[in-house]
Amino acid sequence: MRKNILKFDNVLNDQRKVIFEQRKIIMSADDVSDEIADYRAEVIDELVHRHIPPKAYAEQWDAKGLHDEIEKIFDIDLPVVDWTHEEGIADEEVRERLTKAVETRAAERVANFGPEIMRYAEKRSCCRRWTTIGASTSSTSIICASMSACAATASAIR
Repeated sequence: MRKNILKFDNVLNDQRKVIFEQRKIIMSADDVSDEIADYRAEVIDELVHRHIPPKAYAEQWDAKGLHDEIEKIFDIDLPVVDWTHEEGIADEEVRERLTKAVETRAAERVANFGPEIMRYAEKRSCCRRWTTIGASTSSTSIICASMSACAATASAIR
């Protein structure tokens, strides 16, 4: 039993090392907007893959679930369900539309709050999430959980 507990403890320690290394990188960076953009793309890919499985028929897609998660994570209401009912639409087209809309929303936030405030909010949000979320959580889910928090932080700073 002790041997197994030690193995689990070693895994947790390895995950903690990764989290704290990522946190140090974020803290030392002046601008984390490229990392945030990469995380947004990862989150969109993950969500599309989960709700629109490969080789699944359009009737099997979970368009409502995809819509709800996009709205919750990115604070943007998109007609995802309508998109999935279009004739001949594929998962790649849905992914492209989501990416375009989310990137447009991010650019609007930067324009609205100003680049310095938004960069500060992104960095602060990332650091807070890396510090407070457990080691078993993926980096994508940590950052995606903070997408809406970035805007809230920027509003509070402003």
